[in-house]
Amino acid sequence: TDFNFEKVNDIMRKSIDRTKQEMKSTNFYDTYYGSKSLIWYRGYFYDSLLDSDISKILKRLDSKHIIVGHCSNDEIVQLYNNKIFGIDSSIKKGEYGEILFIENNQVFRGTLSGNKMKKIEFKEQIKASPKVVYETMLGLNDIATYEQWTAKFNPTSTYEGSWEKGEKMYFTGTDENGKRGGMVSEIAENKPYEFVSIRHYGILDGDNEITSGEQVDNWAGSLENYSFQESNGITTVKVEMDTMDDYIDYFKESWPKALNILKKIAENKSS
Repeated sequence: TDFNFEKVNDIMRKSIDRTKQEMKSTNFYDTYYGSKSLIWYRGYFYDSLLDSDISKILKRLDSKHIIVGHCSNDEIVQLYNNKIFGIDSSIKKGEYGEILFIENNQVFRGTLSGNKMKKIEFKEQIKASPKVVYETMLGLNDIATYEQWTAKFNPTSTYEGSWEKGEKMYFTGTDENGKRGGMVSEIAENKPYEFVSIRHYGILDGDNEITSGEQVDNWAGSLENYSFQESNGITTVKVEMDTMDDYIDYFKESWPKALNILKKIAENKSS
């Protein structure tokens, strides 16, 4: 199949008034309109594809990203280390909507409240396998390993819930007065040893969940992603997260320190 975009767009325009029977008389339908076709494939969200599979597709298309519409999600989603963007944020349901901004090679999510969520990124190279780093970072074998590296954000940091895809998670801690608080989140994606995506959509005030109103509307739906890539015995952990300008300096100071602690814990486990 010729993946020249101008040619594909021309073919699609000329096919608008063709009947399904006409299109099915050749391989045209399967190539451009079938469930596995170039235009209509939605398996990025449902099939168990590998990051390497997406990389091969992008190489064939000579592209860095694929932007997919008409496949509804709660907000704009980023999959496979930001190679795939799903931009249908269910606005057709009349409940919510977002806009994807791409400016100067930077990607922003525009929320319903009119705010731009900026994506920031942090990396750390760790001399350990992706399995060890992933399990240490998530505290899967011992929650204390999670609590140790996240102590840079809050000394009492912990979590309550499951890392399984689709599960609710509380990321909690106590303030100087001993009051419990934190984030109400969902595990949007979890591909063991490869990729984890967390969607934050509310705050925890004591035992009360707050998922709407001025306290959360500006950032609800923000994503925090962890990816793990290994080369020659070194795993590179990449953290990507959506945030507002007010918090950028805080995260730029805290995340490198937290990842350095994670590095020490994981490398100690591998020694």
